[in-house]
Amino acid sequence: MRIPPLLRRPRWVAWGISLFLLLLTACASPQNTFGGQGDQARTILGLYWLLIGAALFVGVSVIALLLYAFFRFRERPGAGEPKEVHGNTALEFAWFLIPTIIVLIVAIPSWRTVFRFGQAPPPNALQVQVVGHQWWWEFRYLDYKGADGNPLVSGNELYLPVGRPVALTLRSADVIHSFWVPRLAGKADANPGVTTRLTFTPLETGTYYGQCAEFCGLSHALMRFRVKVLPAEEFERWVQSRQAYTLPPLAGEAEKGWQVFQARGCNACHTIDGTNARGIIGPNLTGIASRDGVAAMALPNTPEDLARWLRNPPAVKAGSKMPNLNLTDEEISALVAFLATLK
Repeated sequence: MRIPPLLRRPRWVAWGISLFLLLLTACASPQNTFGGQGDQARTILGLYWLLIGAALFVGVSVIALLLYAFFRFRERPGAGEPKEVHGNTALEFAWFLIPTIIVLIVAIPSWRTVFRFGQAPPPNALQVQVVGHQWWWEFRYLDYKGADGNPLVSGNELYLPVGRPVALTLRSADVIHSFWVPRLAGKADANPGVTTRLTFTPLETGTYYGQCAEFCGLSHALMRFRVKVLPAEEFERWVQSRQAYTLPPLAGEAEKGWQVFQARGCNACHTIDGTNARGIIGPNLTGIASRDGVAAMALPNTPEDLARWLRNPPAVKAGSKMPNLNLTDEEISALVAFLATLK
């Protein structure tokens, strides 16, 4: 079998394989914008396909006309000079009318979508306040109160019931951030001193990846979060467990870790429901043992990675407001054991 000359060149084969693999990675991304698991994301996806279709139509039409012109009017022996054209009313009308129609086909659905996204949320919407910090996310469930009478709070993981509209009010505690869960909804900025809003309905259960989409400092790329969409009954059980949360019985290394937590001043920055730890500078640590990651998902939630974070936070996240407390190995081991009990 004869091999085509192009494939005999290893460089071209390598480039082709690399490009193919790159395309495959785009399809498998957990932050794929072509997911459409939320009503807003599904609407945006419809606009994507409309724009892609319009762009393909324009591109293919232009290329086809160019190819026709190249071959139809190419130089031929004895053909003489081509006939000059001074004007063509029908053609001029067509190239005015067709682009106008294409623009309207794209613009009208876009306008409708913008106005739809700007409507007030329905009365049954779950009200959640989102606060962006450098570099983590705080979620306050305004419809649900804890034992202290304040709204329930979670850090870096947002829990939502499937099929129920969610009304987010966003603001920032420091610089401009941007809340983005591409599989569920579009982007919404979180600004200091200004409140913005985002309303959407999650349509499918699952865990969805979120990310700050506005450069906000040294560790912007590590300002991640998760959205966990649960069946309605499971979401209510989560709320009830948080409302009745108390510190589990501690013994051994875990009890020592609770003592280190207080002695080292961790309770001045972090809250643990049902305890005297009421700090608000850092994320709420209630239920941290059940989270997918630590340090705003910068690291997996494993004992080894949690110990790495506690040993030197700024080495993991540059500019982190959590300082290096110069903890001993024994203190780190005790803290890891204690935090593992907070489920």
